[in-house]
Amino acid sequence: MIVNALKLFFAVILFTVEGNIVYHLLKINEPIPKQKIIIACLFWSLICFVTYQPVYTSISPIITYIMLCVAFSYIFQISLVKSLVSTGIAFLTAALSDGIGSLVLSIFFEVNTFRNTIIYLVIGNFFVIIFTVGISSLPVYRRRLSEFLSKINYNNDKSTVLFILLGIVLISILSLQVSANQLLLFDFIVALIPLLILFILLILYIFERNKYQTLNSQYEALFTHATSLESWLENERLSYHEYKNQLAYIRSVVEEKEAIEYIDSILQESFENSAIVDTQIANIPKGGMKGLIFYKLIQAQRKEIDSYVSISPKMKSLNVGKDIEKSKTVCRIFGILLDNAIDAAAESDEKRISLEMYRLDQKLVFVVMNTFKGDVNIAKTQEKGYTTKGKGHGNGLNYVKNIIARDNRYTLQTSLIGGYYTQKVTIEE
Repeated sequence: MIVNALKLFFAVILFTVEGNIVYHLLKINEPIPKQKIIIACLFWSLICFVTYQPVYTSISPIITYIMLCVAFSYIFQISLVKSLVSTGIAFLTAALSDGIGSLVLSIFFEVNTFRNTIIYLVIGNFFVIIFTVGISSLPVYRRRLSEFLSKINYNNDKSTVLFILLGIVLISILSLQVSANQLLLFDFIVALIPLLILFILLILYIFERNKYQTLNSQYEALFTHATSLESWLENERLSYHEYKNQLAYIRSVVEEKEAIEYIDSILQESFENSAIVDTQIANIPKGGMKGLIFYKLIQAQRKEIDSYVSISPKMKSLNVGKDIEKSKTVCRIFGILLDNAIDAAAESDEKRISLEMYRLDQKLVFVVMNTFKGDVNIAKTQEKGYTTKGKGHGNGLNYVKNIIARDNRYTLQTSLIGGYYTQKVTIEE
């Protein structure tokens, strides 16, 4: 009777701890009704009372996890898929804490007596709760995992859900192995190693996804900005001509030398900006690409980089805005390549970039070239983390490589031509 009461007591506490983890990771601001909490706690206690046994079966953790997902989905009013992921993280954290606590206790007590004695049951559960609270309270844990959960597309991102479920299944198998065998301390440590590896892989996976989700969000925002910029360019194109005509008239009637020089300087600046609109990107159709390239060329100009742009007249008839997702993908790829080219050229002595766009045999070809400083290892440029720009860089080209790997319509070729680092993207129409 006492053992069962203790089981229910610790079950409710651990349920509260894991619920608190999910609550903070999802940044839920609305208060939770007490009635919901009471109903969920009673439901959870009943499940634990039925499934908790001195010797686990492999199905027990899976049932526990599923019931947790249902309970938290009900309490926090979130979708079941969202609950699967967030609860999975909390469940894996508790499982890791269980492993660490058991490892500590195994130094002083026999491993196989943990669940058969009241005092060990109390101490073991106390350790699990303390370690779970400690790990989940770490700022880096909350910050990184909150960012990760906030950026997941729960309707389409199946890989994350599968990764979490795989972890739960692995824990279930480990639980069976640990409970079904009379383990020595060394054997117990060996059995816990896969759990630690799984948790480390989960953290690395989350960090990696955060990087690419951040890049994806940045270029999604850039695409939106580039699209709106195109409308502005159309209006400004007409304004440039009217503006220059008015200044030219004023210049013809004034006689003061300083005024004439000032007007000439304005006309020169206007000419430099309008040259980008009228000549360099005039052949690019609407769809985000024109605004993106204009924005990048202005960035290059501010860094005193000479730019050469060649856009085939055949590009005018291209309907790049018809397929929005394809347009976004092209803009992401091209934006990264231009960013890298501008950064590399800015550090070089010559400070030059070249951009070519043309159509060839039902294919779109984009070529970005730039001068660079020092030596470039072509074989390593698409490797994850490789960069010559220091810590915090090196993910762009790897991101492009991942995009291209998912769609065989895209190909990327990298080479050195005449002192220029050259990247050529070919897209099937």
